Amino acid sequence: MPISTNYTLYENCRILYQYMIIYFSTVYDILARKARDSYYLYKKTGIFYEPGEDTVASPVFSYDTNVRLVSYNIDDLACHRPRYTNDDAARATEIISYLESSNADIICLQEVWSESMKQEITDAFLAKNFHVALPPWRKNYVVGENSGLITISKYPIISQTFIPFSNPRGVSRLLNKGVQYCHIRVPNSNPQRSNVLNIANTHLQASFTNYSSYLDFHATSKEQLNTIINECPFESCLIVGDLNLTRDQLEEFVKNESKIEYFGENKEVTFPDQSVRLDYFLLLTKLSQTSNIENIQNKTDFDIELSDHFPIISDFKFQNMIEDTDNKSPIRASP
Repeated sequence: MPISTNYTLYENCRILYQYMIIYFSTVYDILARKARDSYYLYKKTGIFYEPGEDTVASPVFSYDTNVRLVSYNIDDLACHRPRYTNDDAARATEIISYLESSNADIICLQEVWSESMKQEITDAFLAKNFHVALPPWRKNYVVGENSGLITISKYPIISQTFIPFSNPRGVSRLLNKGVQYCHIRVPNSNPQRSNVLNIANTHLQASFTNYSSYLDFHATSKEQLNTIINECPFESCLIVGDLNLTRDQLEEFVKNESKIEYFGENKEVTFPDQSVRLDYFLLLTKLSQTSNIENIQNKTDFDIELSDHFPIISDFKFQNMIEDTDNKSPIRASP
């Protein structure tokens, strides 16, 4: 048999194997109670925080705390898992170990698709007294995936809001992609005052395909970025995650959008397969051009090869005196 025929047979078997993984993973997710019932997970682990009905006087916050934020697309897509290891539990352990070693105060994850990966990460950080916020696990269809987002914080997550995108295209129609807004209180040396931090964790339209130019998926990503700006419930917010836009594609958007700017350095490669940057820290200021956070440095961790993306890290500090406009006190869901 010719070599080319052998190669074609190998490729066909490999593709068939990947589709079988997707099929059985989907069936497992449908049958798994935790993947279908996010309220059950919230109640079981006590990880969901929401504003209460009581109100308190608006405190004035002072700032003297430095924060480290890590954003990481972990590539937990079923058909991609075999490229890393045959043992999902071992890979989850490696990812958790890296996140713990990063000394992050806040972690924003994308593409955490599988129920088992979510549970492993959630349990590990809850055991270390971190706060964990997951958007609803609803899927767009019976098959497919949810948002894949998780936000983990050493500090209390006072509230979260999830806004699904209304314009997914291509394979992204099978995903419930959107933006997860989190309102976080960061205590400082004065126990009567706290720092205010708002984060938008997101994963935009999957644009990086061979058909992106023809279908103009990048325009869809920019529309979703506009959704994040328009729907943001905060005056200022740090946008974090995988935007699926190269630096060149994002440059014009940032240049023409007065409410958005790069938060620190955002030029290093984060998607090594194509030697481009797809993951970013952006600063959104809706009502004014001032913010309560100041970038110290950003960096990309090139030494970690647990995903098709590199983790990105931002160190920043609180700088101003502002008054909190969120008057609602937190209530933790009953375990």
